[in-house]
Amino acid sequence: MIEKVERLVMEAAIEQWSYSTPKEASYVNSKDRVVEPSVCVTVVDSSLTKSGKCAVVALRCTDRKGLLVSILKALNALDAHVVSASVETTGEGVAENRFVVTLPEGLGGGGVQAAVMKVLTGTS
Repeated sequence: MIEKVERLVMEAAIEQWSYSTPKEASYVNSKDRVVEPSVCVTVVDSSLTKSGKCAVVALRCTDRKGLLVSILKALNALDAHVVSASVETTGEGVAENRFVVTLPEGLGGGGVQAAVMKVLTGTS
């Protein structure tokens, strides 16, 4: 009897957790919804990096194909490596992302902000 209950609980859990992914991503046409891009960078002390600094990068903009990859490439070019990330796109097509990145010696929050803003505005 216990085995039957365990099986039923497991089947219910799998059904609840199961989801299907769309075969093709759909994006809101950037002409239909434009969100003013914004980037906020907060530098924090960290004993986990050689420089002793990390940055929390919070951004908001209209989502588009390849946005995440472009942001990661810009951060990598600065030698700012992602330690943690929270990536979300709202139903309205707005990307709301937060990254914690390592800061190499000599790189401040302003450099990170400028590089990410170039990506968000399409000027990079």
